[in-house]
Amino acid sequence: MMTLATSAYAEQPIFDEMPRWKGGFGVQILQEYRRSDQRLDGREKVDVGSEENVHIFHVQGVYTWDKSIRMTVKVPMVIDARSSIPSTTGASATQSHSGIGDPTLALPLKSYFNLDGRSGSWTLTPQIRFPGGRVGDYTIYPHQWGTGLFAGYETETHQIILGLGASAWHFYGEHPGNTEGEFALGLNFRMGRYSGHFKWKNHFIYEDETIIYRGGPVLYGRITDEIHGQLQWKRDFYTDRGTRGYAGTDSFRIGLAFVY
Repeated sequence: MMTLATSAYAEQPIFDEMPRWKGGFGVQILQEYRRSDQRLDGREKVDVGSEENVHIFHVQGVYTWDKSIRMTVKVPMVIDARSSIPSTTGASATQSHSGIGDPTLALPLKSYFNLDGRSGSWTLTPQIRFPGGRVGDYTIYPHQWGTGLFAGYETETHQIILGLGASAWHFYGEHPGNTEGEFALGLNFRMGRYSGHFKWKNHFIYEDETIIYRGGPVLYGRITDEIHGQLQWKRDFYTDRGTRGYAGTDSFRIGLAFVY
């Protein structure tokens, strides 16, 4: 059994924001909690009482050679993942998993532009995923080699921020590839010496004959020039597949980043 769309987060350190200067580098840490409390067979709920609880600790880094060229690395560490499925006898069968997830190495290539009252960037990001290690009965990562490509566009004014993107992954093994589209719209804010944005981010995922719509709010804040934070909540609002799988997943992330 495998949780779907584990590669759905296309965001790069530091929170897709920086560093944008030559020689800039940074690291961010995130705590992610995920919970799913239902299963689907097509669009019908089945196996009432099933649930999955996941805790992942992410360590991510970035180095900028030039404003347009940077390298990022993302390493997820599964602290604990547990899946409970009711059996025909009424008892629950529990599976567990922990260990290093699949690290991802990426090379974001960006082209910035400045217009009258508006700025933004185009992004092309080739990525490679390495199989990690695990301990337990099942996995929430493919644990296979994979290559991916992300293309995106982002623009903002003094008040509004808009982002569009699409990505695709191919895995060299039994795990199916996936494609994803994303759309984000939000507002920039400034409160004294603090600044940031609040946006709603949408993900549309297709994987293994499964269609998922996942969305939720993102709050990003610049605490100082060197310290940044982010809060993010997402939910799978819509899932349609021809075979049985988890749906209705809630995900919460809290992150802190340091930039130099």
